[in-house]
Amino acid sequence: MTFKKVIAVSAIVAASAMMISVAWANPLIANNPIIESYTVDDQSFVGVGYLITNDMYGSQGRTQFSDMVFALEEQGYIKEKSEQLDGSNLYEKPSEFWQCIKIDGCGQYYWIGKNGNEIATITLVGKRNGVGHLEVEIKPI
Repeated sequence: MTFKKVIAVSAIVAASAMMISVAWANPLIANNPIIESYTVDDQSFVGVGYLITNDMYGSQGRTQFSDMVFALEEQGYIKEKSEQLDGSNLYEKPSEFWQCIKIDGCGQYYWIGKNGNEIATITLVGKRNGVGHLEVEIKPI
């Protein structure tokens, strides 16, 4: 009998975790055409955007970044902090946007906002010159 009780309790815990995970799957973010994939657990939602290629100056990345900030602000998130440094003081060529974003201390693009019980972070992630993607993380405060 004890074995059956453990299984029943485990099933309830698993079902509760699944409900929490589903609650984290923010439909605006999860179904956003910018987002290629996402992971959800009871602590966070992380969406990863499609790989942006042939974007030497970062214009596609900056547009996606702005669009995602707007989407979150429309949901009631209020900006707490934001950095939009492209490293122009380190790199002379504006065509090295993603390369600079990749290197710690060169440039960074992020936005942090809160909506009362959640905190959202949007980040541009550089892969190499002309290539990068957007990431969104939402977690409870």
